[in-house]
Amino acid sequence: MIRRLSAISVALSLAFAFVPAIANAQIQNEPVDVVTASVPSTFSERAGFWPTEEIGNEQLKSDSSTLNDRWNSVPGIQARENGSPTFSIRGSAQADRVLKLFDGSPLNMADGVGGSDLLIPTEIMSNVALIKGPASVFYGTSAMAGAVDHRLRFYDDPTFSGTLGEAGGLLAEKRAALIVPLANKKTQVSVFAEQNPQSWLYQSTTTNRNGRNDGNAKSLYRATAASDLHFGSTTALNVRAVVAKSTGDSSGSLYFPIHSTIDQTASLISLELKKQISSTVQASAKLLDTRIWGLYDDGTISQSTSFTTRTSLFADVNVALNDSLLLKSFTDTSLNSLAASYVGSSRYYETDFDIGQTLEASITPQISLQPGYRYQSRYGQFFKSLAAIFSSSPSTFALKLGEGYRAPSLSDRFGNFSTFIANPSLKAERSWTSEISWNYEPGRRFSGFLKGYSSKASLYYTNYSDLVDTLTTGGTFTKINSGEARAYGSELSVAYGYRVWMFSAAYNYLNAKSVSSGEPLRLSPEHQTVFSVAQIFGPLLIEAKDTLWSPFYDRDPATGLLKKLDAWNTLDLTFRTLALTNWEFRGGIYNLFDVPRELTIGYPEPQRRLYVSAERSF
Repeated sequence: MIRRLSAISVALSLAFAFVPAIANAQIQNEPVDVVTASVPSTFSERAGFWPTEEIGNEQLKSDSSTLNDRWNSVPGIQARENGSPTFSIRGSAQADRVLKLFDGSPLNMADGVGGSDLLIPTEIMSNVALIKGPASVFYGTSAMAGAVDHRLRFYDDPTFSGTLGEAGGLLAEKRAALIVPLANKKTQVSVFAEQNPQSWLYQSTTTNRNGRNDGNAKSLYRATAASDLHFGSTTALNVRAVVAKSTGDSSGSLYFPIHSTIDQTASLISLELKKQISSTVQASAKLLDTRIWGLYDDGTISQSTSFTTRTSLFADVNVALNDSLLLKSFTDTSLNSLAASYVGSSRYYETDFDIGQTLEASITPQISLQPGYRYQSRYGQFFKSLAAIFSSSPSTFALKLGEGYRAPSLSDRFGNFSTFIANPSLKAERSWTSEISWNYEPGRRFSGFLKGYSSKASLYYTNYSDLVDTLTTGGTFTKINSGEARAYGSELSVAYGYRVWMFSAAYNYLNAKSVSSGEPLRLSPEHQTVFSVAQIFGPLLIEAKDTLWSPFYDRDPATGLLKKLDAWNTLDLTFRTLALTNWEFRGGIYNLFDVPRELTIGYPEPQRRLYVSAERSF
């Protein structure tokens, strides 16, 4: 099956080669670097040389589903949308080991389930900054395996967009967004609505079942406001606010098909004040308040509630010591709380106070160093990092060493209910990673197309200690520190752009195992490959993308044993319009050949999907 799909993908790529390239002259005259990334906030700039890559909105924004469909075609990333949330970088497997941010504001809470997608407004997202490897020195807990910052886009004109999607023979996803810029176009408000019946055909590779997965209908409503205000030439105030509400159902896994209802409300408010104190000193202070309310199985005997909060203050001072030395100092203070029916009548609190510094030093015009550290007060531990960069345009070599940690969640330590036993003595998970990488990119043209060749390569090694895992005993679960694990591998990608064509291929090798048991880590395919071909044809950009995962493992919830999940290979076809004055159209077919995918045991993923969307600026 995999060979057949790969052959079909190649055949389609060759077929595209015979389509007349009628837009050659037009595209060749477009200016260089039309696609640009937004300037990150001071908080995000703590990472300095560390971001692994910037990923443009046109690569990741999926109008047919969540971002996860697109993340799974990024080497070294594994994500899923069915079952409990997971965003894994290079074998990290658990959602809370990767920090999610929205425009520099961390979204992970002390409940341990990872950053909430309710607070990531993809409808106004510009691009993503991704760090593969420990980012705890810059961001603290939950960044043990990496960080991903979803950055805001300010629109120039009022814009309306709408999307219709189809899955499994049923008109499914319906989305609409309205974005209204105000004042100087650095203030905007937006509203977003989504209705999704979540009824789709599936085939389970672990249970040999198939049918229609229904009882998963969901709705989402979200409003955002953002403003960058300037007071004179030295002071700025950046304001971000997000409010979202989601209601829906869940039919549970195929092993435990128990219907439940979900009602969640989330809010985020951040105020960041920046001040240029002198020509060499810049300071900023950011106040962030994040809250998530949850009501589950309302009106039934199994009704449960949860309320998590995080209130944080981030303070940064950047001092240019001379023309080649930049010292960044920062302090982070946060108060976390958890109140939930599954932890009893008490509300649990947790405070953190961290300090850190990084030094960005230009040794020569080509060589830069960035040492850094963070002191974590609760554990009395120092975490360190070092980056060495050699840049000789268009090539960049980098050597990175970093330590990370993840504090055990409040629910892991105090959540007691019928099937879960709390473990208040859990220790923090820790990691350290070494990586060497090389990047060659001569430049990009219109729509992000390359001008010639580009390539990336990296070798990495990660060691985890006191890794938290789930222990199953007599039908109950508890979290334990299971010991050491290690992950090592390599990533390689090459791309070539010629006139209206771009070809790319990427490969990731990952070996992630427990040291004590020798078992592979969950959700860690040994091989990932991605092939794509794109062409600009008149006003359209058309792309075919083939994604392959080798077999991987998950832990059976009934037995606690690892079980192999099948390999899968999918082909996606997408299009979008270019250079239209006030309109943009997108559409596509994901998983053209309806290949079964199961990324965790008992939760098959949606299979073939179609969508079309239109965006109108006024």
